Amino acid sequence: MLVMKFGGTSVADAAAIALVVAIVAAAPESRLVAAACAGAGLDPRWTGPPPAAPRPPWGAAGPTTRPRSHAAKRDAPSGTALALERAMHRGGYARPIHVSSTRAGSIPGTHTVGFDGPAETVTLTHTTRDRSTFARGALEAARWMRGRHGWFTMREVLGL
Repeated sequence: MLVMKFGGTSVADAAAIALVVAIVAAAPESRLVAAACAGAGLDPRWTGPPPAAPRPPWGAAGPTTRPRSHAAKRDAPSGTALALERAMHRGGYARPIHVSSTRAGSIPGTHTVGFDGPAETVTLTHTTRDRSTFARGALEAARWMRGRHGWFTMREVLGL
């Protein structure tokens, strides 16, 4: 049994994901849950359909996604921030999206998506108070996989 997180400190590229998919497919008893974030509040509600970003009522808004995490986190931007960027594009926003990262102190994790316009800013923020939520998500995925085989996502684990 394997619970894998394509995010955190090990952002996987397409070739790495394809390799893992091939390994899981070749082993009939293997099982895997892939997620940008194991926290049930953020992934997959924000990173999958329906569109993950608020839609601005004006055309001049600058879209952003901004992760904030502890200083020891090695990847910037995070895999979750990149998943949020992809979700915004899938949701129909075609303009370039500014992605910035903050790594400081012991911040467990905050992700904000938003649009900044000339007269107002619209944001949606998910804040993690501690990292236990990620452990709970991984444990829930492991329990859910009992009796299943193959490649799954957190959307499937959570029944979304």
